[in-house]
Amino acid sequence: MSEYVQTWRKKIRIKILSDIAQRELRSGQETGQIYEKLDKEMKIRWNLVLCTRKQYLEEINKSLNQSILANEVL
Repeated sequence: MSEYVQTWRKKIRIKILSDIAQRELRSGQETGQIYEKLDKEMKIRWNLVLCTRKQYLEEINKSLNQSILANEVL
């Protein structure tokens, strides 16, 4: 049962971070600055360790790439 809670928390955290990243991209910030901001958010908000933050950033990068490709197709 606990793995379901962890999965749910991870999905919510990634959604929050993806929303922040998309908002920052629309405002015209560079991706390096966005990743720094996301890393700082993960440290402050959830006190995540480095390897977990890297995993989250990889997943956010994938979701952003998918949303950018979807917008180009439309």
